[in-house]
Amino acid sequence: MRASVGGSRAAVIGGGIGGLAAAIGLQRTGWDVTVYEASPRIRGSGGGIGITPNGLQALAALGLADAVLAVSVHQTEGGVRRPDGRWVARSDLGFIEQRFGYGLLALPRFRLVELMAGALTKPPVLGTRVTDLHPGSAHDPARIFGPAAEPDFDLVVVADGVRSAMRQLLYPSFDRYRHAGCCSWRFVGRADGDEAPAAETWGRGIRVSLLPVAADIVHCSVMASCRRDEYQAADHPSLLSEWLADWHRPLPRLVSNLRDQPLFFDDIFELEEPLPSLRVGRAVLLGDAAYPMTPNVGAANLALEDAVTLSSEAQPVSDWPTLKRRVDAYSSARLGRRRVLATLSNRMGRYALPRGRTATTFRNLSTALGGHLPTGTTARALDRVFRWSPHEPMSVARTSTRAGTPQRPSDHTPGAKP
Repeated sequence: MRASVGGSRAAVIGGGIGGLAAAIGLQRTGWDVTVYEASPRIRGSGGGIGITPNGLQALAALGLADAVLAVSVHQTEGGVRRPDGRWVARSDLGFIEQRFGYGLLALPRFRLVELMAGALTKPPVLGTRVTDLHPGSAHDPARIFGPAAEPDFDLVVVADGVRSAMRQLLYPSFDRYRHAGCCSWRFVGRADGDEAPAAETWGRGIRVSLLPVAADIVHCSVMASCRRDEYQAADHPSLLSEWLADWHRPLPRLVSNLRDQPLFFDDIFELEEPLPSLRVGRAVLLGDAAYPMTPNVGAANLALEDAVTLSSEAQPVSDWPTLKRRVDAYSSARLGRRRVLATLSNRMGRYALPRGRTATTFRNLSTALGGHLPTGTTARALDRVFRWSPHEPMSVARTSTRAGTPQRPSDHTPGAKP
C-alpha cells in the first residue's frame, strides 16, 4: 500500500450500476478511483429499473437518494393479473414505506446511470476493454492490462457483469453456468392513456411485468419458460406479438411497435456454485460479476448494496493486512446474503413460470389466497429482501446463514493468477 491514506489508487472494471456505485463510494472515503468501461459511452441499456428500499438505502449512503427520488415514479399499488386483465391479487403498497422507510420507485435506467456518472470526480475511461488482470499480493500491486489502462493499483473492483471475463481469469475452475430454464425480453413503450399500473401478468409459462417509469412511459419485461438457446434465433418482435395478441391492454399495442424501438433479449443463467471468496489478492468482485442469479429479487439493488458495503469496509489505510481484513469482511457478508437471495430468487421464478395447466391453476389460487393475508404478514415476508442497512456492522463471524457459511478468503486461491 502507498503510505498516504488519501492517495490509495483503485480501479473499477465496468461502468454499469454496480461499478459506478463502487467508484462513488470509494471516492467518498478517500480513494483515487478510475473507472474503465469497454463501451465508448456510459449507458443504461435495458429500459427501466425498479428501486426497492434496500437499494434506496444504498443510494442514500452514496449521497444520491434525493436526486433519484426527484426523477422517479413512486409505485403506489401492485399485484398480479390474468392475461384477460382480471386481478388475481392487488394491494396498496404504502405498507412498504411504513415498514422499511422507503417505498418502491422506478425510473429509466439511463437516468440512474447519468446521475451516478455525474457524481464521479474523475471521468470514466471509455472504450477501454481490460484484457488481463493480475490480482497482486501483500507485496505487489494489482495490475490491469488494456488500451489506455494504467497498470498498478492498490485495489481493483471487478464489476464487468454476468459473463465477467475477469471472474473467469480469477476463478477458471468455478466459472461454470447453468441455464435457469427461462429467458427474458425487455423494452420501453408508451401507455398512450391506457391504465398501466405496476403489476405482473401471469400466463402459462409466460410472465409479463409492467413498471411505469415516467409520464405515460412503461418498462415491460417478458419472462418465458424455455430450454437453453430455444429463442436465440427467433424473430423476437413477431414472437412476442403472437404470444400477447389477446392479452389485456396495453400489451398488444406495446409489442406491436417493437420493430421501431430497442428490444433486449437474454437467456438467463446462474453460476452453478458460489465462489469461495469475492477477493483474490487485491482484486474484489461485485454485482453480477460476483454472483449471477435469476432476476427476481432486484439484482441492481443488490449491486448497490455490494458497493456501499465494500466502500464502508475498504477505507484507505496505509497497510495491506488491514485492508485485506476489511475486504474479507465485505466478501463474507455479501456471499452470505447473496446465497440466501439467490436461492429465494430461483424459487420465486419457478413458482411464477409453470407450463402445465394444473400447476398454473394452483399458482393462481395460492396467489389469490395470499392476497388476503394481513398486511403485516406480507411485510414480514419481504424482510429477507428489503431489510438491509448500510450501517450494519460487517464481520466474518456474523455472516453464517442457513444457506451455509462462506469459506474464509485466501491470498492463494487455487486457479487464481499469481
